[in-house]
Amino acid sequence: MDASIPEALIVLNSAIANGYFDFPIGRVRKHERFRVVSASNTWGTGANAVYIGRNQLDGATLDRFVQIEFDYDTELERGFTSDNDLYEFTIDLRKAIDKTQTRAIVSMRALLNADKLNGVLPVDEIIKSVYIKGMNKADLDIILAEMKTGDKNKYTAELKKIVKNMED
Repeated sequence: MDASIPEALIVLNSAIANGYFDFPIGRVRKHERFRVVSASNTWGTGANAVYIGRNQLDGATLDRFVQIEFDYDTELERGFTSDNDLYEFTIDLRKAIDKTQTRAIVSMRALLNADKLNGVLPVDEIIKSVYIKGMNKADLDIILAEMKTGDKNKYTAELKKIVKNMED
């Protein structure tokens, strides 16, 4: 929703409030079981450090919707890969990023992409191209200090090597 153009939300708000929408073929009234569900990357307050392309939502829109936070479904993600190390690394890295409030995203998409590249690219390339995407050494050092998966996890061990070889 926060990626929508404001004009579209004005039309949506009107249709929700009025219970109908005027189409070129005529007025259509909402069904008694009609519900609107939307999603946003922010709480409607506009762009932030991670989602810089998001719009602030107006009061009418914010007032019309109940906001419920949904986090990643880690049980669903478990089914995305048969590589337990990759799964554990992804979850651990995400938690460390959240805890350190680093400007980075480790989404379900990251795990899906990493799993597709597994066996196609070397582990270090998967980490660089899917997970750390240009992050700096200082941030990665802080993130690594928060990670719980140790060197027994091949992805965590590889991330440590990558960070060790980075220039300050």
